[in-house]
Amino acid sequence: MTPGALEEAGKFANSVAAALGSQPMTLAMIVTNIMLIVFMFYSQNQFYDQRQELSKMWITENSRIMEMLSRCVVPKQTGGLDENSNL
Repeated sequence: MTPGALEEAGKFANSVAAALGSQPMTLAMIVTNIMLIVFMFYSQNQFYDQRQELSKMWITENSRIMEMLSRCVVPKQTGGLDENSNL
């Protein structure tokens, strides 16, 4: 009977654990790198959420200001090009 994939994975995991057990510094570096990757993912996710919130606030405020200005400033109506232009 040939060993299945699960048995092969178990043998591989045991050999990796035995190899890393003899070199604790390598194991510490792997754990540190995994923790760094998790931290980077978390911090970038938080930054993205904050950026999205600030963008929504900016768009809302900008549209409110544009609405307010559209009611206050009436552009001068002219009949085409400015009369002072040399075109």
